[in-house]
Amino acid sequence: MNLNDELKFFQDLILDILTRRAVFKKFEDELKKTHLTQYNDFVSLSWYGYVISQLSDCRKFFAKHDDAHSFQFVVGHIKDVFLKERHKTLFETWTDKKLKTVLNKYMLHADKRVSEKTEVSAQTLDAFIDDFEKYLKEIVQDLTKNYANIGSLNYDTYLKDRESEVDVFFEEVRKVA
Repeated sequence: MNLNDELKFFQDLILDILTRRAVFKKFEDELKKTHLTQYNDFVSLSWYGYVISQLSDCRKFFAKHDDAHSFQFVVGHIKDVFLKERHKTLFETWTDKKLKTVLNKYMLHADKRVSEKTEVSAQTLDAFIDDFEKYLKEIVQDLTKNYANIGSLNYDTYLKDRESEVDVFFEEVRKVA
């Protein structure tokens, strides 16, 4: 296993998560300009798909099976002990906020026996993603300081470009309507 390859996988993963969130937020802003509500089937399915995608990708940061990319492998290379321990704290949030339960038992497996909370608030999901983004940036700083040739991503302009694509999409839809 190569540290740079694993780190790149997880940097690309957080970029996917952040991109999806930026696009979905713009989508929500556009929906607010309409008469559609959360009770509209298209809106509900869009939210449902968004949450499943976000939680499924977040889950990869905690995967422990041999055939998956290993964030634990990346964390194992961190020199800063506090930073290394933060992965456990994020896992506790993942379980305490029921993000894992909602994804596994309700959304993916439709387990009828689930009696726990089956909703995810946008604030909880966003806060979790923000924490992970910050954590990954700190990991890259630690690894760059302690290892040679560690790559890092700069994605600020990339996200703005994706947001503007949503604007273009809705402009085209309005032309047809």
